[in-house]
Amino acid sequence: MRLAHLVDPLAERLLVLRTVSGTQWLLRLTGATTSIAALLLTLGPGASWHLGSALVTLCVALAVLLQLRHPDSDLALIGPLATLVGLATLGDPSVPRAAGTGLLLLLAHSASALAATLPPHGRFEGSAWRLAGRGMVAVLALTVLLGGLVLLLAGVQLGAWAMVLGTLAAIGLLIAVLPRTPGGPVGRP
Repeated sequence: MRLAHLVDPLAERLLVLRTVSGTQWLLRLTGATTSIAALLLTLGPGASWHLGSALVTLCVALAVLLQLRHPDSDLALIGPLATLVGLATLGDPSVPRAAGTGLLLLLAHSASALAATLPPHGRFEGSAWRLAGRGMVAVLALTVLLGGLVLLLAGVQLGAWAMVLGTLAAIGLLIAVLPRTPGGPVGRP
């Protein structure tokens, strides 16, 4: 077996990596590091390692690797979902831990979403950075506002009727967010 058969495919893959822009790598790595930071914050410094935490860590690691390679893959959403499941299984996590995990996941998702929508080659213009920043400021402001509302209402006991209102609100949000085609049903591309 010739050495060229081993080196050429490897060199070609390395050359493909060089064609991806620095902006794309910055966004991908930001998404990966904040996803890992959210996992570490969720598990905490004194986490007892058991099967559940190992599965959560494995899911997040696979999702991060997949997202680095293919930022537009829907399977990469397994990582944030696993992190949230890990946070939910803690019982009653502290407010700073839950808020920190949520903000880190929001930053990870924002960076990954930008990486998925931008072309992998070329430069990201300053005006596009400003536009993305303005959108992120609006999202962060809404997140802080609604997070404060959740904290204010945390002690309020609601009846079973609140579940109906919550379900209707979730359906309304999905209808508002799903893409529409002219003349077609809602949510169908």
